[in-house]
Amino acid sequence: MAVWLVLALVFVLSAGRAGSSPPVQAAPPGATPIDVVLVVESPRSEYLICVGSSVEYWVQAWKLIELDGEGPAQAYMAGVKVEASVANPAVGTISPATAWSGWNEPHGRALFLFTAEAPGMTPIYFTAQIPPRTVSALALGAGTVSAEGFAQVRQCEYKVIGVLRYLSNAGPPNVISWTGRINGLGLIADGETEGHYLGVGIVNWSAETLYSDSPCWVEHLPARSQVTVRGKKFGDLMDVSLEFEPAKVLGMTMHCPDAPATSGFQNLTYPIDPLRVWLPTSGGAKTLDHGFGEVDLSFGQAVISLYPVNTK
Repeated sequence: MAVWLVLALVFVLSAGRAGSSPPVQAAPPGATPIDVVLVVESPRSEYLICVGSSVEYWVQAWKLIELDGEGPAQAYMAGVKVEASVANPAVGTISPATAWSGWNEPHGRALFLFTAEAPGMTPIYFTAQIPPRTVSALALGAGTVSAEGFAQVRQCEYKVIGVLRYLSNAGPPNVISWTGRINGLGLIADGETEGHYLGVGIVNWSAETLYSDSPCWVEHLPARSQVTVRGKKFGDLMDVSLEFEPAKVLGMTMHCPDAPATSGFQNLTYPIDPLRVWLPTSGGAKTLDHGFGEVDLSFGQAVISLYPVNTK
């Protein structure tokens, strides 16, 4: 089934654009080669960028090290100079023009801000120059790495904000908590049907397990999941429905006060019940009980807000 995404974040990872990459230097004999790619992500929980909105982009440079018999290992690189540009500045601008990965942001990220100025689509380019380096038996070749995205900006009529919170009822000694956030998901007119609206965005999840008999705690690493929002206006009220893709946990990190953090993989999937709420078109919020699918929870609530977007 095709899913219509109003903002397409299509990132192309490459070893450089044609004609712009210096030749990769040969590694010393016996050295293990290291490949580098740029990874771009927008943590803002909306695929639709509304005119006047600002959306963050995180850019990371990742080292991919081929290990004999074990496949590639990966790690982020700090101190990489990343340049950003927008092909069509009439649609939006990005700042700063240059940022360094890892200096001000954790996990080797360089932070950029795209500001939507007018409806339309524009590519966004991110480029980094990687200097040659050899450390022990690891050889990092020189070259240009780049990533490219496309941002589509529309004039929104409404925005939806959501906060979803859940607690397990497993009781002592373990307490598992989940939080999901929908930050300013834009709604546009849905086709030719008057009073119908549509928005497709994402939920940013966080989850943790706390232990009453231990100072350690587990930070779960859920992936972002898609949410589809539909609205039908009836006079001064709007019937707002939200349908969620399942939430997935891909990894975890154990934190203890007197020991280094340790990480591992997880593969868990949790269905999310749909939501339906009536809200005033002038703006308002409502709190309602909400289930976390088939997971046994003692507490689950959702706070859903709707507000109109000022248009010129």
